[in-house]
Amino acid sequence: MKLIFIHTNKINFIKTLPEDARLTLLFKPVDFPLYNVPELYEILNERIRLAETEIPEDKKWLISAVAASEGSARLLLDITYDCIYNNNFDENFIKNKAREYSNE
Repeated sequence: MKLIFIHTNKINFIKTLPEDARLTLLFKPVDFPLYNVPELYEILNERIRLAETEIPEDKKWLISAVAASEGSARLLLDITYDCIYNNNFDENFIKNKAREYSNE
């Protein structure tokens, strides 16, 4: 027997498969919990350390809190990159980046 791993963010992926594929392949979903604010904050601190850069402490918490709305480390890192690249750590800028991410 061979194992097949499929990683998707589509909650209803299995339901969209044809019945014969669903019954033959015996898919079993494994749910991964979303990241919370303290976990995202730790991820951010580690990445900032690796990048050898500094971000104000309050902004790290803000970015982590905004990214926690999606539970996403990808959002966390995308927002952080945009903040560093644009040298803009304004709360509205951070929240707008999160909205852009949600709209994609």
